[in-house]
Amino acid sequence: RLQEVFYITIPSMKPQLLFSAVMTIVSTLKAGSISTQLTGMAITPQYAGHLIINHIDDYAFIRFQLGYASSISVMLLIVSYFAMRFAYRLFGSKEEL
Repeated sequence: RLQEVFYITIPSMKPQLLFSAVMTIVSTLKAGSISTQLTGMAITPQYAGHLIINHIDDYAFIRFQLGYASSISVMLLIVSYFAMRFAYRLFGSKEEL
């Protein structure tokens, strides 16, 4: 029964797992707007709900330190790229690699 799960069920579900992994990574990057909508400010009280997206918005559009904000954005882009590559390597088919 366990071999059936590992050799038949999971390989047939890999495209769906890859799609859900990519969508989860993208949605976590958009989660910074939730704290902004709840508090009405880009900066939450005592930075309680401060995510990296809020940090970028704070430094780019409130403090106008665009160089620092763009460098943090590039680092976020690199981290998300490697997370996507990991998801493709984990859930992609062998023919696509």
